[in-house]
Amino acid sequence: MNKLFHESLHCFKSTKIISLLIIFVVSISCFLSIFSFGIYQELKKDVADFSVQNIETQYYRLGDNFYNEYEQNLKASENYVAKLKNLYYSLTNATEFKYYEIYNNTVSLMNYIPNNKFLESYSSGDYETSIIRVDESLTVFQVNGIYLGNNVFQDFNLSLQDGDYFKKEHYNLENSLLSGEIPVILGSEYKEFYKIGDYIDACIFPVDEVKLKVIGILETNSYVNIGNGYVKLLDRYIILPSFDFNTYQTGEEYTSIYRSLYYVKTDGVIACNCDANTIQKVINNICSDLDIFPYYYVIGATNQPSYFLGLDMETMLVILKTMVIFIISFSIIIVTIFNLITVKRNIKYYSILLVNGFTYNNIKGLILLQPIYIFSTSLVISFIIYKIISYYLRMDFYLEIFIFAFIALILISCLVGFLGMKSLNKYDISVHLRKR
Repeated sequence: MNKLFHESLHCFKSTKIISLLIIFVVSISCFLSIFSFGIYQELKKDVADFSVQNIETQYYRLGDNFYNEYEQNLKASENYVAKLKNLYYSLTNATEFKYYEIYNNTVSLMNYIPNNKFLESYSSGDYETSIIRVDESLTVFQVNGIYLGNNVFQDFNLSLQDGDYFKKEHYNLENSLLSGEIPVILGSEYKEFYKIGDYIDACIFPVDEVKLKVIGILETNSYVNIGNGYVKLLDRYIILPSFDFNTYQTGEEYTSIYRSLYYVKTDGVIACNCDANTIQKVINNICSDLDIFPYYYVIGATNQPSYFLGLDMETMLVILKTMVIFIISFSIIIVTIFNLITVKRNIKYYSILLVNGFTYNNIKGLILLQPIYIFSTSLVISFIIYKIISYYLRMDFYLEIFIFAFIALILISCLVGFLGMKSLNKYDISVHLRKR
């Protein structure tokens, strides 16, 4: 057996440059195949759990694609604030689903924090990052805040242990801008530090420095559904009304406020009795009618739009699967051709091995080991590359991909080796033996 491995390495070294080139090509092919499959898994992993039939209410998070040049294009379009406003009203008045305004927003407390557990970064263990010392007279403490629409309290059964709910006028932005006072409802863990009627000096978007007036305190363990199987516990949150506005102020400052508000007001939660792809089609139609591109996306859908040539995710998944099939086929063809050529050029070498005690089956073993060397080395290289890239891209590492790849490459190696052994039968080794 040792002789077999020794001679197989000798065969490899005799074509070292070509062999290394083949390994390089196959390594890249293996990596691209595995990486494509990894992306496929990333795109699919949030979908399987939510592709359900009309059995019970499902919640999906809505998001926008306004990044970099897409945001600039939106700003450059005519009446872009009006477009976002019309989108908001289309969402709130849709008949296919119910829309909830639920979005996080930092609340900055001025010079006082009742307890560090309320800080935004407290759960991560690095709560100091949520404490900003502006100067000797001002320290800002960033705590968890959340804006909730009026329909959230009733539909999610949010009960108060003390105080009152938001009233209709509390949702009016103009009232808050004029009064400099915003009503808030506190999570249950704030109860030992504040009572109804207390004021909190704070800074929030979009009214900057303001006094928050405590009008209610939630029951313990109150939560809202934030979509795709996740809920948010509100015990340590400051709840603010999701602002509406009836009149528009002129000026770039107010335009920026309206745009930013509509950005967050349209990144809410959708409740429906259908799957994510059905809702994505509805969102696509709404955005198309309002001339908003790229379309908003429903988290968990596979037919959501992408930046790549305007293709949706379903089409991209088909392209990825096609790429994997093509790349694997290309690698198999390359290694097969190389193995067949190697067999042909090594006929004389094989005859020498037969004279020196090798059997015909040993020769077949050499032919079989060559594709195994190539594919196994390529798999190890692609494993290392994938591990590095997946770490920097923060992709999950799918060990099952490599287990599957290992098994598949063993089978492919045997197939390629079998074709090489079959080609050996075409050559008459005895001609070289007689010469010897």
